[in-house]
Amino acid sequence: DYLQQCHKKIRTLLVQCARVFIQKLEHQSGKLADWVRDLLCRKSNFVVTCALANKLARIAWALTARQQTYVA
Repeated sequence: DYLQQCHKKIRTLLVQCARVFIQKLEHQSGKLADWVRDLLCRKSNFVVTCALANKLARIAWALTARQQTYVA
């Protein structure tokens, strides 16, 4: 099914974004970076990657639903 393929690609992209964000965390600042650092102290890298991908998906959905732009 085409829709399932699209959802899988979106999930893959969100996980890739989360992995890159975590890899470049030393260069990141802000609330999201602080949240990720705090989570990494308590959880495994895999769990944090999934949590960050989920958070990015929720941010993207909220921005789309409200037709807003992201302000860090």
